Amino acid sequence: MERNEDVQTDLFEDNAAKREEEYRAALAKSYRLLAARGRSEKELREALLRVKYAREVVEAVLEKCREQHFVDDAKFAQQFVQSRLRNRPMGRERLKMELRNKGVGNAIIAATLEEAFAPEDTLTFAN
Repeated sequence: MERNEDVQTDLFEDNAAKREEEYRAALAKSYRLLAARGRSEKELREALLRVKYAREVVEAVLEKCREQHFVDDAKFAQQFVQSRLRNRPMGRERLKMELRNKGVGNAIIAATLEEAFAPEDTLTFAN
């Protein structure tokens, strides 16, 4: 019976070592993806899952990236909208649709677009 327990312990340790190795590889991949361009949490999750990392590994990597402030949907949305308005101007509805497709939440989208399309302060001149 003791031999069976040893085999189970070895398998558990091998699995833990493989998960740790997979976590490190997925974290390195996420850093490379984020260095290339900003991404929403959904985009990063989907990219890592396409590489076939285990879902629990991907979620652990996303948590680490959130802790490090490398993944932040609000910051991503602001940067995305600013870039689009500067380089490829488009309206609110199109931006809203693109942000939704990237997995950004409705509250973040609304706040970001409100800020981006806020009327500019106007100066009044006295005659």
